[in-house]
Amino acid sequence: MPYPNSKHVVTSAPHAKLAPAP
Repeated sequence: MPYPNSKHVVTSAPHAKLAPAP
C-alpha cells in the first residue's frame, strides 16, 4: 500500500487520498 494511512487521512479530508499528509 502506497498510503498505509489513507483510511485515517480520508476520515480527515476526502482530498487527502490525493495528497496524504506527511
